[in-house]
Amino acid sequence: MGALQGGGNDVTSEHRQMMYLTGIPIPISGKIKIYSVPLKEIWKFGYERYISIISAICIQKDELKSLFPDIESDDLSPIDFIIANIVYNKKDSKSFYDVIKMLTHEKIDCDIEKRMIRIGDGTLSQSNIGEFQEIVKDRNLMNVEESHENPSNDKARQILERSRELRRKRKQYDDDDSGITFADIISIMAAKMKKSISEIGDYDIWQINDQLARLKAFDDYEVGYQALLHGAKKEDVDLNHWIGKNINLFE
Repeated sequence: MGALQGGGNDVTSEHRQMMYLTGIPIPISGKIKIYSVPLKEIWKFGYERYISIISAICIQKDELKSLFPDIESDDLSPIDFIIANIVYNKKDSKSFYDVIKMLTHEKIDCDIEKRMIRIGDGTLSQSNIGEFQEIVKDRNLMNVEESHENPSNDKARQILERSRELRRKRKQYDDDDSGITFADIISIMAAKMKKSISEIGDYDIWQINDQLARLKAFDDYEVGYQALLHGAKKEDVDLNHWIGKNINLFE
């Protein structure tokens, strides 16, 4: 990812990754900041419902064309879709409102005629909806392949793939056949990191994935190191240090 224009500041890809890691809100144009949403808030709201609304908020123009083939393409816009759901969707209107408020920490108000959403002192419109969606997708792992080359172990990756599947198919989240759940992953992480479940609940989805990947790298390093101590050949062991994939202590 390149630099992101945000509230007059250029946020580089590396800077943005650090902001994700530390939970700092990301500024975008239109005087809007996008905040980290802790798991505690997601659980309280409902994980499945949260991911479903996030998926809808991040809908792309080509998806809208498929959903509404009879509407002229120039009239299709993600911002219009979001406004329509907030204003007219009786079933999910409050959910859309609540999730955007969770993301921005501001009250929102829709202006149908001007095709924009007032968010605090800022505005979300056609001009900055792409920036907004990109950050929201990143922080909620809708762009898993782009943001993490090795997001997690196989079982955790299955869980994250289910989240991406929601975006594509708009259907309810189901646990995979292995029987592991998102709650299982949180419990395992808490035990491994020697933290309480409540402390893990302060992490957002991106941070959980990042820590899970680091735990996986640490475990892989320990297994490789022990293998060397017990006589394995160096060339048979991929001993990349858990601090980073490009560090190899035996080179």
